[in-house]
Order: sequence, then C-alpha cells, then structure tokens
Amino acid sequence: MLKKANKNRDNPNFNVGDIVYLYNPVLVAGIGRKLNRPWVGPYYISQKLSEIHVKLRRKSDGKLLKNRVRINRLKRGYVWTNEPYDITPPLNEDVVEPAIIYVDETQADFISSEIQTNRSQSQDSDTQNDNSDNTVFSVEKILRRKRIKGKWNYRVK
Repeated sequence: MLKKANKNRDNPNFNVGDIVYLYNPVLVAGIGRKLNRPWVGPYYISQKLSEIHVKLRRKSDGKLLKNRVRINRLKRGYVWTNEPYDITPPLNEDVVEPAIIYVDETQADFISSEIQTNRSQSQDSDTQNDNSDNTVFSVEKILRRKRIKGKWNYRVK
C-alpha cells in the first residue's frame, strides 16, 4: 500500500545551500485567503538532517529557523541578477540630451510672443499666483501630482 501511495509522489532533491521558499498555509487574522501569501522566504538550506527534513536559514539576515522543515513544504527558489541577458546595445538608438534654456539666454521679445494671456476671463487677485520670476529649476523626482482648478500642481524633490 505504501508503494502504491508513493508511486506518483515527487521527492525533490535539495542540497545544502539551495535557495527555497517555505509553504506556510496558516491564515493571518484580518487577511482573506486570496490576499494571503502562503510561500514565505527566501531561505537557504543550512543543514540536511535526513532525506525528508532540513534546517533553514533566512537569506536576508541569516537567522536560523529553530524547527526542522519537511521537504514537501519547500519549493525551489531562483537567484535573480540585475545583469541583462543580452549585453549588446541596440543598434538604432539615438541619444539626444534634453536642452535646457535659461532665462538669461533667451531674448525678451521671444518670451513675450510665446506667452499668450486670456484677458476675457475675470480672475480674482487673491487666488491668482503672480509668478513673474521665470527661473528654471532642476527636479530630482516628482513626488505627487494633483489637479486643482484645471491646473496641474506638482510636489517635487
């Protein structure tokens, strides 16, 4: 009977140092079954106690799990690298650097001809932000974007 039960069983072959994920089906209170992540890890096998039991270490900090783990609760993990598969650069890539034009480099009549104001709409002087300073800022990162009264406002770093 035992031979018949083990006939279709797949016993994975894990070695010391292999990266694995541990199956933990226990549901956490407040998290539904669909949102629960049953595979935790990555771990690596630090010691093989028998054919079916191993000791695991956490890959992030190297902490040893105190209980032994049966190998049917493990699945093989993969080491991902940041290296690209194809190291040859693309052939038709045009590298164009963005041009930054500062206020001092442009002519005054060029700026005034490009800016068109709509004088037909009445605007309150309290709500209008009079920004006569035309300076160029370098932005490291756009943190948030919000649309207020039809205009985009950005929070930058």
